[in-house]
Order: sequence, then structure tokens, then C-alpha cells
Amino acid sequence: MERAAYIIKPEGIAHRGEIRRTLLRAGLRIVEAKGATLNPACVDILYPGLAPNLRDASIEFLTRAPVEIGIVEGEGVTARLRKLLGDKTNPDECLPGTIRHRFGVRPAVAFGGAVYYRNVIHGSKNVAEADRDIRLYSCLPPVRGSAEP
Repeated sequence: MERAAYIIKPEGIAHRGEIRRTLLRAGLRIVEAKGATLNPACVDILYPGLAPNLRDASIEFLTRAPVEIGIVEGEGVTARLRKLLGDKTNPDECLPGTIRHRFGVRPAVAFGGAVYYRNVIHGSKNVAEADRDIRLYSCLPPVRGSAEP
């Protein structure tokens, strides 16, 4: 059984229940999940090679509040996850009905010369990213006082 990871970003936490239901209705199984706080090193792991201004924007928006990070399991999970999330960074470029299109925050934010799309969720795009994201999951301590989602 294949595994991948997702991260509900700070701007998506208000929609956490519906996002999780969307994953479950699609036949994915959430096998682990926790609240966690990302730091700049986590952003560098998730998004290596970002231009400096986009890295700064990502750090600003991804580290400002807790996220939910989880591991999902299912056949062909990475492809199915991408289809559910939307395959573009900009929510407006994602297909209607995808998580990013439904819950993405509009408009995009101009931050330090970068355009930052608040697309509410990160998901592993392929098996290599899934392995990386799952390793990140195992290294992040849960947010103190947060219940298992």
C-alpha cells in the first residue's frame, strides 16, 4: 500500500474537517495526523530551491501558526492526492471541486516582491516527495496540547 503526506496550511485549518472528509470520501485512509508548527528548515525541506523572495514569503505564511500534517494511504495515493488537491499553486488555475480551488484564499498576496498563493494544502507529488514528506512528519513534534486529529 502506497503512502503520501499532506499538510493543511495555517490558512486552511478553518476548513480542516471538510478537507479531511474530502480525502476520506475519495477512498484515502488517514493513517496518522498531528498538529505541528513548521520552521524555516521545514520550508526548505518541503520547497528546495525557491527564489529568495518566495522562500521568505513561504516562511512568513507557513510558520505563523500550526498546521496539520498527516499521512494518507491507498493505491496510487500520490496521483490521487494530486487530483484531489489540484495540481497548480494558484487556486484559480486548479480544477473546480479540488481542495485548492474550493478553499484557496484569494487574492494572492504580494510579499517582498513575490506572489504567494494561499492554496491551503501541500501534498506529495510523487513517491520521492512522499518519502521526504513522511520523514518530515516523523521529525516534527506535535503541538503541545493539540489532540490527535
